[in-house]
Amino acid sequence: MKHRIDKINELIKRELGTIIERDFDFEGAMVTVLDAQTTKDLARATVVIAVYPFRKAEGVLTLLQARGRYLKGMVNKKINIRTFPDLVFKIDRGSANAERIDKLLDETMRPSRPA
Repeated sequence: MKHRIDKINELIKRELGTIIERDFDFEGAMVTVLDAQTTKDLARATVVIAVYPFRKAEGVLTLLQARGRYLKGMVNKKINIRTFPDLVFKIDRGSANAERIDKLLDETMRPSRPA
């Protein structure tokens, strides 16, 4: 059973990434599907996304949650399993940390101006 769940997770991740890239415009935000974790009973799949720039993450999350039924239907057409899980989206907070570190490094590397 675990092998089947792993395969479903990978298919959900791949197909969702393709659909999101093709069908959605996030107005300057880049969205990447990082992971999908489906429960054993196939009731729910938690999908982890990374958003860059992170400040747009809440807007992206709201849009994806609002379009959850559409996304579920589109992915199920590709995967075609009898019981398709409900999609729950979560934001990867690691991307926010990476963005903050990049900003700090940029500030550190910028030449200081004489006073």
